[in-house]
Amino acid sequence: MKSLAIAATHPVQYYAPLYRVLAREAGLELKVFYHHLPSDEDQGVEFDKPFQWDVNLLSGYTHAEGPAAISGLLDELSAHRWTAVLAHGWSDSFSRKVIGRAWKTHTPVMVRGDSHLHTPRPLWRRWMKYPLYRYLLPRFSACLAVGTWSAQYYRHYGVPDEKIVMSPHCIDTDRFAGQAASLRPLRAMIRSTWSLADDDFVFLYVGRLSSTKRVQDFIAALARCGESHIRMQGLIVGEGSLRESLERQAKQCSAPVRFAGFLNQSEVARAYIAADCLVLPSSGEETWGLVVNEAMTCGIPCLVSEQVGCGVDLIVPGINGMIFPCGDVARLSDLMREVAEGRLRLDPAHPGSLEVLRGHSCNTAARGVLEAMELFKG
Repeated sequence: MKSLAIAATHPVQYYAPLYRVLAREAGLELKVFYHHLPSDEDQGVEFDKPFQWDVNLLSGYTHAEGPAAISGLLDELSAHRWTAVLAHGWSDSFSRKVIGRAWKTHTPVMVRGDSHLHTPRPLWRRWMKYPLYRYLLPRFSACLAVGTWSAQYYRHYGVPDEKIVMSPHCIDTDRFAGQAASLRPLRAMIRSTWSLADDDFVFLYVGRLSSTKRVQDFIAALARCGESHIRMQGLIVGEGSLRESLERQAKQCSAPVRFAGFLNQSEVARAYIAADCLVLPSSGEETWGLVVNEAMTCGIPCLVSEQVGCGVDLIVPGINGMIFPCGDVARLSDLMREVAEGRLRLDPAHPGSLEVLRGHSCNTAARGVLEAMELFKG
């Protein structure tokens, strides 16, 4: 039987569903080794709000955590216990330690990441990084690409095509689709909790309130839409260091925006059901943008910045969304007005859009992991 050890710094709400699918795979023994389980304070650093995810991230697969578990994994690698190791990156000390031990013991290592070449970086940093990554990345037995830009990233650093396997970014589509179906009849009531009227056209932002997310562009675009004959509203879901300044901006420019605050995993589908369109204006630091997967699964189209990693893979322009130049408030505002007024009709239920979503399921991602393991018969 093949066996796979996964090294992860901590439980992530987007990875646990993939682990469960892999754990159900016949002929594969799976165990996830977590460096630590974060405290409420650690979990909430980027959100300026202590919390724990309110969905179970540790069920459905075997796992271990903490120093003893990590020490055990290193010993098991030395004893050739695992067919392969999967790491989610190489920048943190824990992953580097596991990768180093695996290489030392000639255990195949797969890496799955969403880095891309569109993230703004100083030229000197790119120059310094290139020879190191050109040496490092081709050493992996397989590089799992979560999307088109991810695959381009690996090729840029010299990984041959035969080592690059698609394992797309995914969410728990069953959970989100199920929640959306049960909440849709309650749309009017859900809207009322945020003082949104039935005839409002609601644009939604979901995520941290930080500079790289460019939420200020969303607010400015809404303010520019003021002259439209369609009543438009913005709903901002999330917390972060910029909340106070964003609230001031909305007040100063008279943007019609509601701040919903942080919504946990069991609650966030309510926001998608209340909305008519998602807007993700982030810079290139947004390596993917899994809220787009969530929004489309819940049945709403998306307007996405050209620097967001998922755009090239998930957005079918004119069908389920549109891509706009990052930072171009005027263009974003025009698109929002066209969508709200019905001049640009977007339909996430279009067969082309549904096909894209099916290609980004946990089952598809799991198949990528198993295909990669075929590269090195264990």
